Amino acid sequence: MLHYFAVRFFAPLLVSAYVDGDRLLVYAIDDLYAGEPYNLRLDVRLYHYGSFVPRLSLTHVFPMSSLVQVVSAKNLSELLSSASCSRNNSFLTFRLSNDSDGETLSSNFLLLQVPRLATEIPSAALKISNVSALHSEDESLRGCNVHEIELKTDAVALFVWLSAGRVRGRFSDNGFIMVDKTTSLTFTSDLPLDVAQLRLNISVTCLNCLRHAGYSPMADIKTQ
Repeated sequence: MLHYFAVRFFAPLLVSAYVDGDRLLVYAIDDLYAGEPYNLRLDVRLYHYGSFVPRLSLTHVFPMSSLVQVVSAKNLSELLSSASCSRNNSFLTFRLSNDSDGETLSSNFLLLQVPRLATEIPSAALKISNVSALHSEDESLRGCNVHEIELKTDAVALFVWLSAGRVRGRFSDNGFIMVDKTTSLTFTSDLPLDVAQLRLNISVTCLNCLRHAGYSPMADIKTQ
């Protein structure tokens, strides 16, 4: 999982947040900033663990004018109170995008409590709903096999983890928080690979998968 996290935190453009006392500070970092200001959009969402619908949504357009800058500073207690949430039952997501076309440039999340001490985290029934082959015109993927993986969950899923077993390759994302009922990502391999082979090897799990059924928190949920 650390390999996927490293891809995010070593990205040249990053949104990062932390709590200092009772202040929620959100930073934007652009390692490639060349001195020409440009506009970015920050979307902040506050979720209760028990719902796909954010309790609070904030949007802020700002000029990126340095390598590192604070782009939002809020009183966390006031935010939580306005959404009828607490640090123990909620988390935040952050998204940086182009103000012009809305393209996502960076995303991140912030848990306000470690999961084992948090409350009201539901058990999630997470599964792989479909696997399909994709044709990519990306020159960097010449000779590779790319497949789209569709996921479905009935509750917010924490630290979703996909594995392709003995099949060599990489997922476009992993170790993420799933805040929508469905999502899709890709699996890329430089080996000959068809849909049937990938289906036999792929599995998905999450931190809060099927706890009510006596599974361990990281029990694999095979493709259904």
